[in-house]
This record gives sequence, structure tokens and C-alpha cells, in this order.
Amino acid sequence: MPEDGAGGSGKLPSDKPTGVLLSDQIEKYAKEGMIDPFDPKNLKPASYNLTLGDRYQKDGAFDNLSDTRTELEIRPHEGVLIQTKETLKVPQDLIGRWSPRQTLIFEGLVFITGVHIDPGWVGVLWVPVYNLSKNPIKLQRGKPFGSIDFSPTTAYGPGCVPYKQGWSNASTPGSGLEDVRNDVEKFKGELVSYQKRLDTYQSSILTVIGIIVAAVTIISASTFLRTPAELPFTDWISAYLLVFIGLSITSFVISILSVYYSRHNLQERKIAVKPSSTK
Repeated sequence: MPEDGAGGSGKLPSDKPTGVLLSDQIEKYAKEGMIDPFDPKNLKPASYNLTLGDRYQKDGAFDNLSDTRTELEIRPHEGVLIQTKETLKVPQDLIGRWSPRQTLIFEGLVFITGVHIDPGWVGVLWVPVYNLSKNPIKLQRGKPFGSIDFSPTTAYGPGCVPYKQGWSNASTPGSGLEDVRNDVEKFKGELVSYQKRLDTYQSSILTVIGIIVAAVTIISASTFLRTPAELPFTDWISAYLLVFIGLSITSFVISILSVYYSRHNLQERKIAVKPSSTK
């Protein structure tokens, strides 16, 4: 089978299956290169178990599992992008459909992506998964987390649209996953810019409010101090002035805190959106 992402020749044997491929046909195509690596232990009556690869993306950063770190924990209500250990090379007249293992579905793990693999696909599978439960779900490196089955399509011919590109690896220029990651990083940058403007507007508004309150306090205090004899309740006046002075000080403090937290939060966001190194 070809290595360039165009899949197979599209010509199945004369005894072409008319339904979902059973284990004997899956094994046949797998040994011809459709599934690599192929492990007979993962072969089921009408499907093949997909196992967890080393690469994954979590909390916006890519990372790897290894011989010393073999467990991936998915927290409650957390989404993670995981990679299969297997590389697929699907012929042009086969289509694959994948799904989580039943045991993981009962635990609360779901796939948040399309369920079919196009004819002609070449590459590993990147699987967005989400933990719907209230408990952590743990996946083990090299262990099954999903399954895939294959069905024949109509005959592949010159008028068919070939599959041209797959999401092979996050670090491969031009891959679909690289495009998605670039779009996400661009969106994060725009979000930081908008948040910076919002923080600036918020600080300006609070500062203006503080200035207005301070001005009102000064004007009121000047009026009261110039006409003390005309006001019968001297103690009430003193309390009134203290209230205004307190409001003025409070608004000034709010303005200072707003500027401080805006700069502090912006710095944290800049650190959070720095592109993570590809491991």
C-alpha cells in the first residue's frame, strides 16, 4: 500500500466483502499494511482494538508517555487529545468507523469527533476525548481505549474525490493538526488583546469615578466649611464629610487595585499562551 497519503489502489479482491469486514479480512488487510503495528490479541470478531500511543495534548500543551510514565489521567469534565499507537493505511474502497470501548463509555469517556475514517487515510489517529463523569479516568499506554471496524464502499473510480491529507503529527508542517493548533494560538492572542483593552477601559472608568467622587467631596466640604453657621446639625455635617472622604479614598484604592490586577492578570495570560515546546 502507498506511503503518500493516497491510500491503496482501490481494488479489492474478486471476493470483495459486501458487509462489515470480519476478523479474517481485517487480519488480511492488516498484514498488508493497513494497520501497523498489528497485534492479533487486539483482533475482535468484526473490529480491531485501537491502543493508546505516546503523544497527547492536555491543558493546551503536548506531552509524551514513556516507559517510566505509562498512565494518562483525564480529570472530571476535562477534554484531552490523544493519539493512537497504530498507523492506518486505508484502501480507497474501505471506510473505517471507530468508537470508545464499552467499559470506558460506562465510566464516562466519550469521543468528541466524527466516527468514520475516510477511504485513503494514511497516518495515526488523533482522538479528542472527554470525561463526562465526576471521577478521573485513567488510560494506559499501549492498552486498548477504542475499536475500529471496516466496511467496503462502492467501486473507486476516476470520478471519485481522493483523500489528500491526514493529521499525521502535530509537529509536521502542513498537517491538519498543526493548522488547528495555529488557529488556537491565534485565537488566544486575540483574546489576550481584547482582555487587555477591557482591563484598560475598566481601570479608566474606575479612575474617572474616583476623580468624580473626590471632586464632589471637595466641593461639598468647601461649601459646608464656608457656611457652618447656616447648618443646624454640626455633628451631622461632620459625619457627612467623613462619608464623602471615605468614598473618595475607597474609589482611589479601587482604581489602584484595578490597575494592579489588570497588569497581573495580563502577565499571567501572556505566560499561559506561550507556545509549548514540541516534545
